[in-house]
Amino acid sequence: MKLHIENIMAIKSVDIDLDGITVIVGNNNTGKSTAGKVLWTMFRALRDINKRTYYERVNGCFRVIRTKSPMMLWDGTRPFRHTCLDYAEQLVDKKISVDSFINIIKQEYQGSKERDLFPPDWDEFKKRLQEILAIKEDELQKQVVFTYFKRGLGEQFFPLFKEHGKPSVKMTIKGKYLEVFFNNSLPEINLQLDLQNNAYYFASPSLLENTNSDRLSNSDNLFIEEKNNIVNSFKQDGVIVEDLLLRKKYESIEAQLARILEGKITYDRDIRDFCLESSKYTTPLSFANLSQGVKSMATLQAAFSRGAIGEKDVLILDEPEIHLHPEWQVKYADLIVQLQKAFNLTILLTSHSPDFVEAIRLCSKKYGLEKKLNGYISEIQPDSGAVTMKKISVDNWDTMFEKFAKSVDMLMDLRSSIEGEFDE
Repeated sequence: MKLHIENIMAIKSVDIDLDGITVIVGNNNTGKSTAGKVLWTMFRALRDINKRTYYERVNGCFRVIRTKSPMMLWDGTRPFRHTCLDYAEQLVDKKISVDSFINIIKQEYQGSKERDLFPPDWDEFKKRLQEILAIKEDELQKQVVFTYFKRGLGEQFFPLFKEHGKPSVKMTIKGKYLEVFFNNSLPEINLQLDLQNNAYYFASPSLLENTNSDRLSNSDNLFIEEKNNIVNSFKQDGVIVEDLLLRKKYESIEAQLARILEGKITYDRDIRDFCLESSKYTTPLSFANLSQGVKSMATLQAAFSRGAIGEKDVLILDEPEIHLHPEWQVKYADLIVQLQKAFNLTILLTSHSPDFVEAIRLCSKKYGLEKKLNGYISEIQPDSGAVTMKKISVDNWDTMFEKFAKSVDMLMDLRSSIEGEFDE
């Protein structure tokens, strides 16, 4: 897979190879996280795009029916003897016309004792539904993609510099591509293939906190789909054959994670929350009460143990080592490489840690995956301020550490200046 990003935020033009594990290093504010969010956004926006637009249209009709329906016919779950959702799907599937639907509602309304208290605006009701059903499919697709780009990049995906051109992203897979480019407000979309896999973005160890709160169903939460998928994998019984195949691929990794965590992550359906069960504790420990480092490991265990992340999915890890002790950074790197090999994942990760970056290289060599390892250095060009990314081969992996060396030089200078003062 190849990812081409052009004129998005500070990025002028970058090409990133994604085959196995791709590591991006660089100073803060050099576009590393932006690259990951763009990749995540492309998958979230374009995977099952036809299904997404269908449900957006259904949801639009559902909201109109729910809000415009005469209130005396609403019993909390079923208006007009059918759910609002049932009617919305029938309208979108053209199993019922808008006129027929309005006539059904009118009959229900006329039979109500309280009809004079809630006089509906039938013309407005009909007009709103007709407007939703008349939206062209390509227009709706563009709006869905535009909305995901706004969510994924905080409504700031347009270039930060005037001299940069229009934003565009092109993702090439086996010679076919998906392309999104912005000429005006809404994007143009070129699709030569259907995305079959999911992308997961892990930017915080706290992803699985508060699964018992209303925030779980908040569509504005950027990574709500990640949380939902993991939670649902614990709530639902899997297919026996799939569970067996998963167990064979994952059992050695699961045992390794269990040793690191000294326990396993479970989901308590009564309190609707994740917990760490360990022989060390008298009671399971709530996910929210775990240290950030333990949460990082526990999230991996939760995501893979019940198949939420599966074969050939995309995993984006934004500075995953940030809360980990150096020893655990090495262990985490080992797990990441094993997971890539077991599930044939595409993994994009960013890092500020020389220990973690070197551990990724060594573990890739350990498991025979050096040919599936790509490195990039993200830099800001001093003359223009634009972000570029330089590819680093495994043979030149030491070049990656030049970005980490400056802090050592700073500490040596500081030590020299302080110790020199005391020596005098």
